[in-house]
Amino acid sequence: MPTCYHFAKSLSFKPSWLLLAGLLPAFSSWGAETAPQQPTFPALYFSGFATFAGTYNDNDAAGVVTSFAQKRPANKGFSTKLDSVLGGQIDWWLTPTTSVTLQGVARVGNEMEPELRLGYLRQQLGDALSVRLGRIRTPVYFDSDVTEIGYAYLLARPALPIYGLLNSFSWLDGGDVQWRHPFGNTVMLVQGYGGRVDYAVYAPGTTPKTITNGEFTDVVGLAVSAILPRVTFRLSYTEVGDMHLNSPELNVLNAGLTQLAGGVRLLAHNPLLPLPNALGLQQQAAQIEDLINPYDGAAIYTSLGFDAYLGAWRLMGEWVMVDPKSAMLARHDGFQLTAGRSFGQWTPYVSYAQFERKTANLNTQALTATGLHPLLDAGLAQAQAELDRLAHASDASTESLSVGVRWDFRHNMALKVQYDHFRTPDASTRGILAVETVPFRNEVNVLTVGLDVVF
Repeated sequence: MPTCYHFAKSLSFKPSWLLLAGLLPAFSSWGAETAPQQPTFPALYFSGFATFAGTYNDNDAAGVVTSFAQKRPANKGFSTKLDSVLGGQIDWWLTPTTSVTLQGVARVGNEMEPELRLGYLRQQLGDALSVRLGRIRTPVYFDSDVTEIGYAYLLARPALPIYGLLNSFSWLDGGDVQWRHPFGNTVMLVQGYGGRVDYAVYAPGTTPKTITNGEFTDVVGLAVSAILPRVTFRLSYTEVGDMHLNSPELNVLNAGLTQLAGGVRLLAHNPLLPLPNALGLQQQAAQIEDLINPYDGAAIYTSLGFDAYLGAWRLMGEWVMVDPKSAMLARHDGFQLTAGRSFGQWTPYVSYAQFERKTANLNTQALTATGLHPLLDAGLAQAQAELDRLAHASDASTESLSVGVRWDFRHNMALKVQYDHFRTPDASTRGILAVETVPFRNEVNVLTVGLDVVF
């Protein structure tokens, strides 16, 4: 199967394939978008996609999720929750250059609740420029726009160590501007985008529980793609100007830190304290207040990827960097490498992915005991232990090894069998796994059998 761009070019323009025109940036953005030949306007089309997949997980302490927004993980034993999804899309062409796209999905892991993934107005401005306004897929990584469309990618799913975090906020409310132009046998695409993201993250474990609501505001980014006959390169850079998380647990933590800072500041006003000690306590109180809302800040996402064809071989790779500018979250770097070879309708493949924490944990030295008040010191110790626990839980370091085979037995269907081995650095690091308590057995083996369909 070629890159999404070449794959889309090989399709005849039928209403059932308009799904890919709206879903795949490789199609709507990577130099292959063409309005279907329609006799009259407005014209309405429906298309869809589905994945019917079952997994077997051998670890009774660690579930597997495609994102932290997934309510129910694929726990030990057989499950259909990890990959099974049904999606539908409506494309309403008002004129040959103006269209409205709506896409909804329902995932088994989210109890089949309908979710809006796309909802935008698209306007073509000449041959090279187009604008989309509304809800688009978050175009942060190489395969961000197709992570739920199983037929569009080789593996059973994009590499979870690097895509599991991003999938938690897979849409962007705002829009983008796309410019594309051919240079010889190369098509260049420049895509600028911006907007905001509002999302919910669920606690790991077997019982769904919302632990935080998040919002990313002032999101801006730029992606540059070069599409050659046998290889596609893509570089993207995304900035989140403001990141804010809110939950009942965080509210309790913030209230406790506020009280502790006030207690330390009250001690500093004791007239019997020497001046250096009083100044030290005032500084400690200010440092404790800096720990309030520890997840808030900004973030930078960077991605560099390629998808190449060498005869019957297909090679894919991507490097990513996630650099949150927050007190709690740490910078993570990751990469994935995939190789596959086609034998007619069959394509066996192997893939390795790694996501690794690169910066130190949150510094909680401001919560060191004062030695002046036992009750206050007990509260400081409790808050320090909780923040240290949360900082360790924020470590998403995970690696995976995947082997599988894809069988394209029909032009719009593919059957995949895949084995994954997931591992985190140690028994106290959850990584991207859904873990209720630590320590746990930090290696998980998953067998997947799935059928991908577009219609």
